Amino acid sequence: MMDHRLRLEERGSTDAVSANGGGAALAWHSDSLVSMLPAPLPGGRGVIFLSCRPGCPVPQLWVLDLKRNSARMLLRGGTPGAFVATGHLVYTTDQGGLFAVPFDPDRLVVTGAPIPLGEQLAVNSGLQLFRVSRSGTLVMVVGGSNAAGRSFDLVWVDRRGQQTPVDPSWQFKLTALANNHGWALSPDGSRVAIGLSTGAGDDIWVKPLPKGPPIG
Repeated sequence: MMDHRLRLEERGSTDAVSANGGGAALAWHSDSLVSMLPAPLPGGRGVIFLSCRPGCPVPQLWVLDLKRNSARMLLRGGTPGAFVATGHLVYTTDQGGLFAVPFDPDRLVVTGAPIPLGEQLAVNSGLQLFRVSRSGTLVMVVGGSNAAGRSFDLVWVDRRGQQTPVDPSWQFKLTALANNHGWALSPDGSRVAIGLSTGAGDDIWVKPLPKGPPIG
């Protein structure tokens, strides 16, 4: 089981922080690439993430080998990915396509050709929005325009599609450049870690649920 938390810095640095807290240790660094949106692989062997040159003219899906502290490109033109129990990486392209490609999480290599799953996903600062549950259910945002600079509310959605505001008094803006973009709910549902754009720039904040201001 992975006993570290990862943090991607703006200029291609990836730090590992113990789950018990403490200082950050450098796991990988690049002087020429920007790295963002990490997603851990099962067993704690590696992490997939988006990497590209500043401005992201051509996004690339990379994998970080935590045993060797080395990283390499998996797919050119691929954006943030998620590993699913079928043995596939699900990822999107900057044109809004959705694909699954066979992937070996032990050897950290692609083992087959991409399979198209859908298209016309929403584009958010050049990235697409989707999540895959542990049971394999895919939730995705289709169509729509760039979300940068817009204000949002966080809501609970039940299995019938009924929405309930998490905190009606709270609105937020997502990170502008997709660094530390996205959100993650704590196992007990009492907190959410989320990438926010504020007057001080883009950063990760922790919001108590349901009430209370985000903590930077």
